[in-house]
Amino acid sequence: DSGPYLQYSFVRAQSVLARAKELGIKISAKNGESVISELEHIIYRFPEVVIKSTSEYAPHHIATYLVDLARSFNAYYGEKKIVDPNHKEISEYHLALTEAVAIVLKNGLDLLGIKLPEKM
Repeated sequence: DSGPYLQYSFVRAQSVLARAKELGIKISAKNGESVISELEHIIYRFPEVVIKSTSEYAPHHIATYLVDLARSFNAYYGEKKIVDPNHKEISEYHLALTEAVAIVLKNGLDLLGIKLPEKM
């Protein structure tokens, strides 16, 4: 069940990024929030999880991490208006996080050999 959930989360992130592009909203991490979010903490941990997983020959560490990342992103998606043409500076930052999530999900799923669909 976690494979499709991770794929869905990736497709959701890609959809958000495509919508922002249609509206002409750029991606920028310049105007971040003053408090580091749980999502940012999770994104930051990806390299250490990969190192641990490879050194222990234990891919489940990556799988568990990706589920945590997807869960945090989907909660973030529910709480924040990521694409808001009326607040472009804030949207640019939310989009930077969304892009980071998409990159990490793609890289993590590639490591696990899970293919990513364009749509779901």
